[in-house]
Amino acid sequence: MISMLIISLTALPQKKFDAGITAGTGFADFRGLDAEYLANDISNVLSETLEVDFPIEPSGRNFTITAGAFVTYNVLPWLGIRGAVEYVPKGMVYSGEYYISTSINMESEILKYNSIFKLTYLEFPVSLQLSTRSKKKSRDVYFFLNMGVAPALNLSAKLDMTLSLVEQEFNNSGLVSNVLESENDVEDLEGIESTDLGLLLSAGVVFNSIALDIKLTNGRRSIFENPEEGYIRNNAINVAVWFLF
Repeated sequence: MISMLIISLTALPQKKFDAGITAGTGFADFRGLDAEYLANDISNVLSETLEVDFPIEPSGRNFTITAGAFVTYNVLPWLGIRGAVEYVPKGMVYSGEYYISTSINMESEILKYNSIFKLTYLEFPVSLQLSTRSKKKSRDVYFFLNMGVAPALNLSAKLDMTLSLVEQEFNNSGLVSNVLESENDVEDLEGIESTDLGLLLSAGVVFNSIALDIKLTNGRRSIFENPEEGYIRNNAINVAVWFLF
């Protein structure tokens, strides 16, 4: 029975390897027990420095550029093992504003703060791929689901901070803002872990030699080398187009 199974599998007209490149965009943020406290820490530092109450709100880092390449070994027409290498930016955005003055004509001077935690990784996702491809006949259009892990190397970790004095007013065109002064500072982040590990889940559809893939990668390790710095994890959703060879 085993011999007959092997013969039947090898006799199936299936393509053993699929390969290609990917390009897309990403949406990233921080998760974890201490992620919500990071905004409070930034707010406290700004409040003490400027001697005003300066609230800070977190938001995701959106529309980053991702790229990579992949190879899929087709164990069966509907079952494969996929390995890839991908360039993936991650991080978080923290922003806030303080109204210095507002006139009776709704003209305001606002102090605006924006900081971006820019973490860049080279990921090596490995996943099990299930698809709707048939054993009996090839299909030009089929759906797939990937489940696996995504170990990664940290390529860079920077903090991009901008503090601006903005004049804001309403006119016939609506709300108009004019930057009076602005200072920008980019510095390397210290104490960031050199590696990362995430669980991935993706789904998509293949149209001939082009595919659309939506992938969720949930980090399982803190981004900090020192556990006392806090437990903050990466989280990312990537939308990519595959070009199959």
